[in-house]
Amino acid sequence: MLFVFFVSFYGIGVSNAQTFTYDSSSLQGGDHTFTISTNSKTELDVSVRLSNRTDDTQCHGGSINSQKLSADKKITKEFDFSRQGSPAVALYEWHLCFDIDNKTYKGWRGFDPGNNTQLVVDCNIDIEDLKRPSDLYLCETQTVSVNKDNHNEYAQFCVRESCKSFETKEQYEFFMHRDAKNVAAHYAVGKEKILSADIEKRMPTKNEIDKLTTDAITAISKYCQKLTAEERNSCYEYRDRGKENLSARENWQPQINENSLKEAFPELKNLKLMPSILEGFIPEYRFYFAPHEISSNVVDHYVVYCSSVPKKKNSLVHGCSLNLFQAFFIDDPSAHFEIDPMSNVAIALTAIKQLKRYDIDTIDNKGVRAWLGSHHVRHIKVEDDLVIFSFSGSACGSQIAFQFSEVLSKIEFVALKSETCF
Repeated sequence: MLFVFFVSFYGIGVSNAQTFTYDSSSLQGGDHTFTISTNSKTELDVSVRLSNRTDDTQCHGGSINSQKLSADKKITKEFDFSRQGSPAVALYEWHLCFDIDNKTYKGWRGFDPGNNTQLVVDCNIDIEDLKRPSDLYLCETQTVSVNKDNHNEYAQFCVRESCKSFETKEQYEFFMHRDAKNVAAHYAVGKEKILSADIEKRMPTKNEIDKLTTDAITAISKYCQKLTAEERNSCYEYRDRGKENLSARENWQPQINENSLKEAFPELKNLKLMPSILEGFIPEYRFYFAPHEISSNVVDHYVVYCSSVPKKKNSLVHGCSLNLFQAFFIDDPSAHFEIDPMSNVAIALTAIKQLKRYDIDTIDNKGVRAWLGSHHVRHIKVEDDLVIFSFSGSACGSQIAFQFSEVLSKIEFVALKSETCF
């Protein structure tokens, strides 16, 4: 069974803007809980999984929390998902799963009811249900109230897979009348699919699996070292458990590999595939290559997208497309970064220049200092007076929020928005 090590911290940001525009658990509001009970006379070791990713009914993309459960012990927990402050649209899927004796059981699937609402889900783990197929959900909704205002959209603007929602006509018209020269979407015009091909998956070799496992455990060890002594011990326990599970894992899935991509698309022959630990463990369907053309502060690079659904039932052949994208850099083209298509390029470039001069020793958070001191920015998103910088390593990633002053003279640290390790 795939082991996913996941740690997430949501910072409580402070902004002078009228509305927040990034996820923060401080904005959730309401009472959203679930209870777990069982009729088992012996104590059960239960790993509770929570995920708010679309269609993630097995909760692979969520957090994990270990619990001891018995007939005389009922557990109550909060869903505690972060919510998007603005737009307030909250059509997010919520998933609850349980891992018992190395088997995943579906608990509950629903949707974020919105701010200032109530949701109570009751889960009864009957030992007889554990003997049956895991297709059935073990929980049911006891109480739910929905804030309809959190499910209202006036319009949505999309560039490829990136979309921005608007609650009001005023928000939409303000955005649509922005200066196109300064928006990243302007640079992406014409950068669409240029070639298509069918590629067959194959099983990874033992050397490839060993390297994936070693790299992932090494990256997580480095992450653990940044934590406090108490947090570090727990982190190491998760790491060691993950190492044991990966070493014993036999159900590796066929994957699309680098050689297959380069055989299908000659343009990639002499280009380096940017590694992704996560894509090695869970067969993903997009592959990023190093830049091949540099001009001014812009680099061109290829991305291959492959359909997650095979061409035919039970086939290993998937349809793939070669796409050309553009990214930005300041001094070093190899340290390139993407700017969100909806963001203002001029502001994003100003922000990253200021970040390069930022005195990171003034930041109390040790983890934030470590990210800023040892990783370069991968992605920038500008929303109102906030700039979200994304960083990533071989198995870990983070999002760090900064805030502009009123005259854009400098940026100030706001919060570590999230941090994840797989």
